[in-house]
Amino acid sequence: MRFLEYGQQKFPMLFYGLCDWPKGFDVDWLHGKQQFVLPQLPMLEPQAIPDWVIATEHQTAGVACNHKKLLGVFWEIPPSHRFYALAEQLALGYESMGALGVSFDELLSLHALLKTFGLELDNVLYTEAEEAFFPFHEPSDFVDKDLADLVPIGWTAALPIDLLSIKNFLEQLWDTFATDSGWLKAAASFQFYNKLGWAILTENSD
Repeated sequence: MRFLEYGQQKFPMLFYGLCDWPKGFDVDWLHGKQQFVLPQLPMLEPQAIPDWVIATEHQTAGVACNHKKLLGVFWEIPPSHRFYALAEQLALGYESMGALGVSFDELLSLHALLKTFGLELDNVLYTEAEEAFFPFHEPSDFVDKDLADLVPIGWTAALPIDLLSIKNFLEQLWDTFATDSGWLKAAASFQFYNKLGWAILTENSD
C-alpha cells in the first residue's frame, strides 16, 4: 500500500474508494510524513495491500481546512481529458463550499454542473461534498468512455484495469477490518456502503 503526502498529490485527480477510512485506521504524523497504523489487525498489514491502494488525507472546504481520510484508487487527470475542464470549473466555482456548511443551492448548482459532463451528484455521498472533494455517480458507459486512457497511480502496466476487482478488494478489506475489530458486520457494512464511491479531487483553495 502506498501513501500520498500533501506534496505528492498532483491535482486534479479522480478517486474511487472510501471517503472516510474505518475507525481504528490511523495516521501517525512523524517528521512530517504519514505512516499508516493498523493496530491489532495482523491480516491488514500495509505490505499485504497492493500498491494501487493508496491512503492519504485530503484538505477540503476552503479556509475551514477540513481533512478527508481517503483510502482507495487514484487517477491523475491530464489536461487532455474532458474531466480536466470540469475540475477547473469545480475549483473556481466552489472554492468556499463547506467552509460554513453546504447549502441546498450549492448542491443543486453542483449537480447541474456535473450533468453537463454526463455525471450526477451521488445520491448517497452528496453529504460529503465540499470544496476540493466532489462526489459523483458514474454513468453506465463511464469505464469505457472516461477511464480507457487513464491508469491508476501504482497500477502495474501489464495488469488490466478491472473496476469490479478493485471494488471487491476494497469490500474484502473493509469486511476483514469489521470482523477483526469485532464490529457488528451489518452496522459496518451499512457504514461502508455509505462511504464508498467516486469523486473528483481538486487542490484546496486555502
